[in-house]
Formats: sequence, C-alpha cells, structure tokens
Amino acid sequence: MHEFADFQRDLAQALRDPDHSPAGLNLAGLSVYRNTVAKGLIDVLRANFPTVERIVGEEWFAACASVFIRANAPKSPVLATYGDAFPGFLRSFEPAAEISYLADVAQVDALWSEAHFAADGLSLDPIGLQALALDRLLEFSLPLHTSARIAWFPSPIATLWRLNRPPAATPTAGDFQIDWRPEGIALSRPHGAVVATTLSAWQFAFLEACREGLTFGDAMSAGMDGADDFNPDSLGALFAAGLFAAVEPPCSTSTDEHSPFIPSGRQTQ
Repeated sequence: MHEFADFQRDLAQALRDPDHSPAGLNLAGLSVYRNTVAKGLIDVLRANFPTVERIVGEEWFAACASVFIRANAPKSPVLATYGDAFPGFLRSFEPAAEISYLADVAQVDALWSEAHFAADGLSLDPIGLQALALDRLLEFSLPLHTSARIAWFPSPIATLWRLNRPPAATPTAGDFQIDWRPEGIALSRPHGAVVATTLSAWQFAFLEACREGLTFGDAMSAGMDGADDFNPDSLGALFAAGLFAAVEPPCSTSTDEHSPFIPSGRQTQ
C-alpha cells in the first residue's frame, strides 16, 4: 500500500512538473497526459481568478499559472475552489512585483468563490429593526451571514476589482479616475447571487466587530472609534447587501412584530 501511494504521488507530480523524473515511469508516454492536466488546471485558475487574468492578459496569466501548478497540487477532486494559495503565490512571484495590487485582487477573486460556494443560510430581515426599541437594538449581536466575507486593503482594491471583474466591459484609462486610498470589500450571497459591497473604514470596523461577536451597540462604538466616515446610509447599505444572518431572540420573551429575529422567509439557493 505504501509503495502504491508513493507511485501515485510521483505520478501526480510528474504530470504537473516536467522536471520531476521518478524512476519506473515512462516519461515519454506521459507527455500527452501532462499537457492535458496542465491545460485543465490552468483553465480552472482562469475560471477562479478571472479578474486577475483580465488585468494581466491571457498569455501572462497562462505562463504564471503554469509555474503555480507545478508546486500546488489540487487538495480535492472538487476544483471549484482550486487556487486558494494563488494570492500568496503572487505576492512572491517576481514578475508580478510591478503590479503591486495584483495579489490583493486575486484575494478578492478567492473570497468571491468562497462566498459563492458557502453554506446556505437565512438572512436577517432589516425591516424588523425599525420595530425595536433602541435599548433592545443595542443589546443583541448580529452574526454575519454564512456566506459573508470581508477584507480591508491599503489601496482601492474594491474599485479596481469591480472595474476589471468580468463581465464588466474592459476599462480604459480615460473612462475613470481612481482615488488611491484604502478600501474594504464585503461579499455575500444572501439570495443566490454574490453581492459585492465597497466598504468605508467605518463599515469594515463595524462588520469586523460583528464577526467577533460584539453586540450591536459595541460594534457601533468600535466603528466610531476606528473611523470618522460614518453616515446614516453606511449602516443601511450593509443590511441591504444581506451581510447579516437571521438570529434567535436574546431572551425568552416574545419578539416584536416584524422582528429582525424572524427571517425574511427566503432561503439562499
């Protein structure tokens, strides 16, 4: 059994890496299979990181992906999320050094896949919040939706990602001006399709506090402490994006009519 497992590992590595030449394998006969495996894995990376490919072009991406797949075998027969190490790879890939934001864009592509394939879950009905007294509102925690993914970047990655993510039209230099400042992004799939939301510093700090389990009131305070860009629409945009999960009442008393503890009745697909 041990020898067969070794053979399987050698064969898999030889199919990905032409420089790997284990004894006992007919390397000449592997060439056609090696090309098929390489093309298949590169195509998977194209599908999982379409924004990266849009930025660098097909030829550059294929050359980069061919280097990546030699050292990164699939961890699962399900290839939908293959390439979880690709953003980290790009950070140390010398030819990518001149595109300082490329690895961060790859990270957002990976987060999009995570949100897309995350477990289903009921989302919070924001209408119910309007029926709660302020003291009740401040006392309970708002867990993030099962599909919610958030990240903060030192550059306008959310804007760059949105401009280049297919099927958006390829942008040209004259089409836009980018304010080069830090941005966050949130991705969620509350009702079957992934929703991307560009985050201000306050919104990210609020969501991060919610993810850590803080109460609504404490999360609001954390946001205020971490940023000075709060406005009334900032909070509403987070609820509209379906970033919060339906939650149980914090006590055994009956909930208000239209309570946020009662899910909207729509299950993600």
